Amino acid sequence: MSTSANTSEETQEIEKGIYLHIKVMNQQTPEGDPVETKILVELVFTIDFTGSEDIMIENTEETQVISSLVKAECAETIAVVKEFPHSRLLWQIYWVKQEPPKERLVLYKKKAHANLNSLIERSKKIFRLYPLAESPFEEIEQLMFENTMKNFLDPEFPPCDDSIFNGQQSDLVVHWRRPVDFMHIDKNQAEHQSIKVFHKEVEPSDIKAGPHSYRWILCALATLAERSHLVERLFVTKEYKLNGAYRMKINKSGVWHELTIDDYMPCALEGQPLFTRTHGNELWVQLLEKAYAKVHGSYESLKVGHPNEALQDFTGFPNVVYDFQDQETEAFVKSGDLFKMMIHFQQEGYLLSTTAPGKIDTATNQRPRDKENALQSGHTYSIVEVREVYSHKLINIRNLWGYFEWDGAWSRKSAFWTPDIKEILQPKLEQDDGTFWMCYDDFIKNFSALNVCKVKQQNEIRLKGKFVRVEDQESLSSQVVSKWFYYLEIEKKTHLLLGLHQIDERIKRVLPRRQYLDTAFLILKRSAEGTTLHEVQDFLNNRDTEFETILEPGQYVILPRTNGIALQRPANSNVQVVPLIQGNQDQLSELFEGAIEDIYYRYDTLITNSIDFNEFKDFFETVGETITEVEFQNKILSNYCSKGKGLTLKGFKEFMREAVTHSPGEEKVRDWLSKLGYDKELYSSFSRSFILTMHSEQVLSVQVGDTVSTNLEEAAQSMILRERASILDNKADCCLLYYPKRQVYLNYNHFLSSPIDAYMFGCENRTTVPIEVTFNVGRIGNCARSTTNNLIKKVIQPNRVEFIMNIRRDNIQAAQNLRLDVDFRHRLLE
Repeated sequence: MSTSANTSEETQEIEKGIYLHIKVMNQQTPEGDPVETKILVELVFTIDFTGSEDIMIENTEETQVISSLVKAECAETIAVVKEFPHSRLLWQIYWVKQEPPKERLVLYKKKAHANLNSLIERSKKIFRLYPLAESPFEEIEQLMFENTMKNFLDPEFPPCDDSIFNGQQSDLVVHWRRPVDFMHIDKNQAEHQSIKVFHKEVEPSDIKAGPHSYRWILCALATLAERSHLVERLFVTKEYKLNGAYRMKINKSGVWHELTIDDYMPCALEGQPLFTRTHGNELWVQLLEKAYAKVHGSYESLKVGHPNEALQDFTGFPNVVYDFQDQETEAFVKSGDLFKMMIHFQQEGYLLSTTAPGKIDTATNQRPRDKENALQSGHTYSIVEVREVYSHKLINIRNLWGYFEWDGAWSRKSAFWTPDIKEILQPKLEQDDGTFWMCYDDFIKNFSALNVCKVKQQNEIRLKGKFVRVEDQESLSSQVVSKWFYYLEIEKKTHLLLGLHQIDERIKRVLPRRQYLDTAFLILKRSAEGTTLHEVQDFLNNRDTEFETILEPGQYVILPRTNGIALQRPANSNVQVVPLIQGNQDQLSELFEGAIEDIYYRYDTLITNSIDFNEFKDFFETVGETITEVEFQNKILSNYCSKGKGLTLKGFKEFMREAVTHSPGEEKVRDWLSKLGYDKELYSSFSRSFILTMHSEQVLSVQVGDTVSTNLEEAAQSMILRERASILDNKADCCLLYYPKRQVYLNYNHFLSSPIDAYMFGCENRTTVPIEVTFNVGRIGNCARSTTNNLIKKVIQPNRVEFIMNIRRDNIQAAQNLRLDVDFRHRLLE
């Protein structure tokens, strides 16, 4: 309270950043009630004088309820009241925050971020030649100290609109705020005591949805939080940092990455986080989501996905989806084996979840509720426990939000809960903890899939693989094969999980030039009698292709495969030269930067997130250049962002940018790109890298061999066609074969159907002389093929089976199945 001879004034902070000033003057001067807001939010502020007697409120007529708009960071007098000797003054206040009009909202945002842009630019200068992800965390903090940088600001993923929207336009106004700004700080505690990364144990109930949360990520986090140690191991920094710098780990595209992030979170203006939130002052949910967004390049890139993909990225372990509509899974259900499998998965310690039928509306990020059983369509639920009690097959399921709950058999009020069963299972029937029980039959009826993340301490191998295009000069065609095969010698029965991991299409700059390839695995078995086809997988168009098998003692060859259809420029694309540099500051164009990232990924063969001398030398020799180790040290590592003896991605980008803008110049760099397999539009048709993973309970020893020089792919294709294919056109001296086997309907043409409508075609020569076959798919309208030519002519030797072409439906997502109108001819050669 401040006073003078004629006045007294009292100021109350009625909410953080909102102040009520009560100013009392002498009896000849009325009193006023100014309201001041020091935050970027507008208020509709009301003072209710109902019950007061003998007072006069200026500028009002017969009303005792006064409301006024208080603009952001402004003060506004709400009421001026004059009292008399016998006055009785009663009043109460209330206020409503509201979002300002768009034009004022933009102005408020600019004001809130007045200093942020300059801080971003300063951070970029400080860390320009510094490898953030690869450097010890202590060095980063030391560099901050030397540059008087009070709180860390990530120059690679700065708090700006591009980190949210990925260059797209949006009406959403984002206010970047630190935890101390949006969390509730106990005034009796220091900041670092009020805010924690983890408060006691990690629990699914920690997670709270924000207005723009991506539900598939929340579902993955809730499933992961069932095992707190799986969350905690992703945090190198486990304690709250006053400087806002955190080191995290994410497994992306089959490789573990460490990354450094700041703690600026995208919030509503002067409000709470827009995406994930937590119940309380824990940070782990927001930090993990931000690290995941950084890996992908923006929050917008996380708009669509499946919880299993996020679980694989958070754990590094294989994931399998058992779709209840799948023919093989249906057989497991009918035989009762699926429940036995679920019991086994639980005993193995795997993370289990299940998905309700339906899809999320990506425009609104909402799912319609299934009214019949109170489950949310498209929602993924964690499976907490699988039990069989007195022949009852029961499943305990957690709903992340806890708003909807199963109300059928084995619900909280169900008569099935006998005292004996309650004693065994100890269900929490009186608590609304977001979990519910369901019998196995109802589980199958009401859910659409079982999701299994095979979290288990196993022997693990991660190798960089590569698909390369091989030309066949005789037939004027080409095919894409794995550069390497992988030889295993198994000494005792082994459970093996194989994974082929491509770069995620959600990552910034991957699309539109690097769509997923159709991929699969093939396993050959070697013995004294020769090499035989052991197992073959149909092509899948997924980010991660998983294959699970049990190998008896023996010698095996693992061969990753692709039909190579996506490794070429689309037939209907317009030919135009893509610029390499754009803007006044000679910035890399988006497509060129994406190509550079692809090249770097290709030559980082040891998966160290850096390119050493030998790897850089391989790159230089491919483009027709030479370099010595001394030159690499003095000209490359010394001038560009590097890590020890290797060049980082940041440094490689700067090297390529200067190669265009300075020396050797744009014409030479375009020649480099051509030799690396890129055309003028920067489509790559030469090679594509991937990560191969192997998980096994046994220690594996892997030998790597060259597929191209051994013609192993050609031999494998012949085995598949001879042993597994069906006959499409049967003639006396030759036959046209296709794989995989599917039912074929014949009317005016051939009709085939497979999960992605992908097929391999070959021909068997049944004669004792060579034959020339002609295979033409030019009349097919919705067909994509593995070669640029519609027509292939090929000579097949006597009693041989040879590959001709791969084809698939042009649009994988289209409902229309592939229809073939194939022209197949042959002639005998003398």
